[in-house]
Amino acid sequence: MSSIFEEVPTGKEAVLTSSYTELSKVIPEMLLFDIDGVITEPVTGEVELEAVNEIVEILERGKPVAFNTGRGLNWVLRDILPHFEARVSNRSVISKLCVVYQKGAFRIAFDEKGKQEKSVTAPGIALIPNSLREEVIQLIAAKYSETMFPGEEKEAMLSPQFKPGADFAQYKVDQERLVHDLQTMLQRYGLNDQFRVDPTRIATDVEDKHLGKALGSRQVLTWLKEQCLHPEYFITFGDSKSDVGMAEEIYRNGIPVELVFVGGKEQLQGMHLPFLVSFTQAFCEKGTVEYLKSRSRERRC
Repeated sequence: MSSIFEEVPTGKEAVLTSSYTELSKVIPEMLLFDIDGVITEPVTGEVELEAVNEIVEILERGKPVAFNTGRGLNWVLRDILPHFEARVSNRSVISKLCVVYQKGAFRIAFDEKGKQEKSVTAPGIALIPNSLREEVIQLIAAKYSETMFPGEEKEAMLSPQFKPGADFAQYKVDQERLVHDLQTMLQRYGLNDQFRVDPTRIATDVEDKHLGKALGSRQVLTWLKEQCLHPEYFITFGDSKSDVGMAEEIYRNGIPVELVFVGGKEQLQGMHLPFLVSFTQAFCEKGTVEYLKSRSRERRC
């Protein structure tokens, strides 16, 4: 793997006036992670504790980290965050973490004591109508219950999800049928200009067309501005084509960025991206560990 970034020693971090109205502290880099398939095993959802340990080490050094996930907050708080809370030396370390969820619709941060703050909603986002939500739930129960379940409750999205233990190959076949059913439903509701259907590895999302990993990156940039922090370099981690939007948005904002892609290379075939893309030898959460451990070894040398 290669990187155009050379880490600046902590003692050389500077404070200068940027485009922000406040004085912004320049930091060498900012790491931004998807969660599913990057920190967790994509099918079972098992958390990769080696990745957690590496990220905790970054937080312990006082460096900010952000998550950018399509999942809901309850899942993050129940299944992901406790692994980090159990490993930090002090609860206040969590104050360096920003969590963006539901593809940029919302974000949360933590105060200096590590206490969760009130969620922030992205402007201009349409929520799923209740009547549509109810009909989709009925459709899953009647037609796709062998391979799917309605998924976690989300305000801004519907996410029928792969049922753990089901046949994954059959799920992918069913997912194609579900995409057609959902698109037909949106047309019938007259919502196809406002909402879209986005099939991912383990879910099929119905969402406002403004949602996406790019919006998630904008939420992270807003959080950094509120913290008066200005990264010189971003490293984003993703496992699917939709995660490219994270890096694209950072690049559009004039910040050098690297995409660490832990999914199959074929997903990015034909894409000509204007920033560095690093592919790992291992896939998904194991690829994340591979990259982070490589960085740790370089730092010690």
